[in-house]
Amino acid sequence: MSLLQKITVTAMLVLNTGLMFLPWFGGRENISEISGTIVLTNPVVIISILAVLSGVWLQKLSKISFPLIYTGVGAIICTEIYYWATWYTVSIFPSVNLFKSLMLAYPAFYVGIITSVTLFTTVFLFGYCKYKKEENTGLPEEQNQPVC
Repeated sequence: MSLLQKITVTAMLVLNTGLMFLPWFGGRENISEISGTIVLTNPVVIISILAVLSGVWLQKLSKISFPLIYTGVGAIICTEIYYWATWYTVSIFPSVNLFKSLMLAYPAFYVGIITSVTLFTTVFLFGYCKYKKEENTGLPEEQNQPVC
């Protein structure tokens, strides 16, 4: 990854993590607001954030950097969706109700999910461009097509 790509991925991860400090759920039916930091209390998310940062910045892991980043961001997305679907089951409603999840989620949650999916897509495109550039290096210079 180039330095600009590394900075882009890191900035998007910081933005995504920063959005977790905003209120994500609650506010209706006498429910107190719950911030997205409940996601940060899950050890899977902490390990995922470290995996993404390791994949981006550690040169020794260059062979597995993209799989590390994909796995880390994918785990963050899955954990966010899990908490969105189940955060209220402990104290408010006895079972998962996706309609209630939709009604009780704040816009900050949806912005966080969109940021996570955008991060995943961005890393995928960076990886695809890297793969295509490596694939084209065996061609003569005049046949080498610009990629990404």
